[in-house]
Amino acid sequence: MPLPDSGFSIPTGTPALGGLSQAPAIPADAVAAAPEPPRPGGLRALVPREAARWLRGGAQCPAGRWPWLVSVRRYNKELELWQHLCGGSLIHHQWVLTAAHCTQREDVEAYGLRVQVGRLRLYDRDTLTNVSEIVHHPKFNQSLSAEGGADVALLKLEAPVALSEHLSLVPLPPAWLKVPERKMCWVSGWGDSRLGAPLPPPYQLQEVMVPIVGNRVCNQRYQKLFQQHWPDHQG
Repeated sequence: MPLPDSGFSIPTGTPALGGLSQAPAIPADAVAAAPEPPRPGGLRALVPREAARWLRGGAQCPAGRWPWLVSVRRYNKELELWQHLCGGSLIHHQWVLTAAHCTQREDVEAYGLRVQVGRLRLYDRDTLTNVSEIVHHPKFNQSLSAEGGADVALLKLEAPVALSEHLSLVPLPPAWLKVPERKMCWVSGWGDSRLGAPLPPPYQLQEVMVPIVGNRVCNQRYQKLFQQHWPDHQG
């Protein structure tokens, strides 16, 4: 089943995705992925440094605001827990949309991922769902990662999840929608509140309103940011 304007399809045999006559939304957490809180006992942070993103100026979001946002987890043997890796959006009872770069590592297989749905705080009464399949966008270039574009992937859950007042599908925009520059939009996630400042316990979901900018302006600003903080970055 093709996802309109997405360039890739959900494998044959999947139940029809109600409402997917519209273009899939970018995961709300795509630009603000993971907290990096310390763990009791002096062990390393709960999220690898390379996976972390930040959500500057964010505030705690109330329950029910973003009920489609999920936490994608990978098991950390040293910490002995399913560690938050990236966020994603529930687009169907059995499918999660996330960033392809979160699952691009060669050692990341479907059986090595879990998804937590319907929670406002990380590691709060976790009830994890197994992932049975990872579908990367066919134009995603693993060597270029997010910088090469087409940075989207689908995760098929082992079993459908039951929707509730705390869990619903992301409302998808019409395929023809063009969002103008300077339009305000919401970003939400469990990322650093500022560069190098991990989200503290209780690791509650954050939200912030930001303006839409064009690709040229975005690339210029992020290139400058990388040059300031990661001078060896090539991109």
